[in-house]
Amino acid sequence: MSSLGEPFVYDVFFSYAWAAKTEDPHFRDWCRKIADTISTLLKQRFNGTGVTFRSYLDRDQNKSGQDIALELQTASQKSAIFVAMVSDYYDSKYCQQEVNWFFDQLAANGAGPADHVCILRMQEVQAGKWPSRLKGLDGAPLSYRDFCDASGQPIDMAKFVLNSSLDGLAEPVEKAAIEIGDKLVSIRKRLEAKATYRLSQQRPTRPLLFFEAEAKDRERWAECGRRLKEAPSIVLPARDPIPATAAANGKTFAGCEGLVLLRSRSEDEIGDRIKSAYLHLRTLFQENEQTVPWALLDEVDEPPPESEAFDLPRVRLQGDWLPALKAALGA
Repeated sequence: MSSLGEPFVYDVFFSYAWAAKTEDPHFRDWCRKIADTISTLLKQRFNGTGVTFRSYLDRDQNKSGQDIALELQTASQKSAIFVAMVSDYYDSKYCQQEVNWFFDQLAANGAGPADHVCILRMQEVQAGKWPSRLKGLDGAPLSYRDFCDASGQPIDMAKFVLNSSLDGLAEPVEKAAIEIGDKLVSIRKRLEAKATYRLSQQRPTRPLLFFEAEAKDRERWAECGRRLKEAPSIVLPARDPIPATAAANGKTFAGCEGLVLLRSRSEDEIGDRIKSAYLHLRTLFQENEQTVPWALLDEVDEPPPESEAFDLPRVRLQGDWLPALKAALGA
């Protein structure tokens, strides 16, 4: 799994030409070493943050055409960032397929190339060979980093052939690693923001209890609310409680999975509130076939007659009342 987690398996997919047609193993190995060095720098940046950086670079010469095509397609489509190491050899079948697979997946995800594509020009590319999907709307190549010299040839290739050295490429390699790393950070922030938004839009997995009480009971309700919030199986809405008699219609309690009425004073007009709450809950059932359990949290010794008439469970507000309330509501 990539350092970003789902839906990515790899953080970076390195796409490069093996230059098989020209039998140029030095160019192939030069590209591989640059990719390996960039990966090393990215691992140093991210692996100490509690995640593991993972990149894909195809090296296997022994797989059949069908096997390697399926592997390349899966790896490219499951990568967060596509690094195109463009050269005059990049018009190969596999390189073109890799670009198309990645961009098709990018479009399916509703994303653009700005934060997901990094282009490295490994040598000058002949006219007509630059991949069309790596061009802007004006037909010009998208922004890239140069790994070729003024003559259009790979930088310090002679040194690499003689002693496998990338001494002359320290700066472009470091800048490429920084660019890719910054893109990964940007993608991670967007994924985290999306996850936070999705959670905010989901219904609570715990019973959502609406509190019903009179304004005079606000202080007592606050005390009960703090106790209810300690229960891992209960969620309270953000709004203050209102008496059922003040609710405009059944929609006031729509979406709740439990209704708690509070009585803390004997002079409380609890009878009218029970009748109003009953009517609201009945409306919910008639309109949405939603059955909402309810209970009375009562601090008064004598039960109201309406609690028995309307089959309203009554829980005394004394001692450890929370387990009894949860049982009454099935929470």
